[in-house]
Amino acid sequence: MRRRESMVLAPIALLAVAGCGIDPQVDEGAADVEDIVAAHGHDHADYVLSGLPFSTLPEGVGPAIAAATYRVLRPGGAFLIYQFTPPSARACIADNFEDIDHGFELRNIPPSFLSWGWKDRASAS
Repeated sequence: MRRRESMVLAPIALLAVAGCGIDPQVDEGAADVEDIVAAHGHDHADYVLSGLPFSTLPEGVGPAIAAATYRVLRPGGAFLIYQFTPPSARACIADNFEDIDHGFELRNIPPSFLSWGWKDRASAS
């Protein structure tokens, strides 16, 4: 039997569970990711996707979102971030995520900067 995977999309905060469709939109903010996941009956998420413009967030908000996201991810899970300006998310997530990958998607309109912050990727393999 295939393990159920869960994903939280922030800031719109849609919870998607593979094979189970998409639940209705949630109105909480991205820093409430732990409450959002719990409200949908899960202890942890496999992935959290964010399109937040980290460079425009008030001081301290980005790191708070990153810390909450790290806590809610299962080992081997990832915080997936896309941005349309040069990445500022790395500074916000580096205190919580030691393993960070980067990418750039030119075939998007507008092109996107991508970051993946992994929680304990090596130990989950």
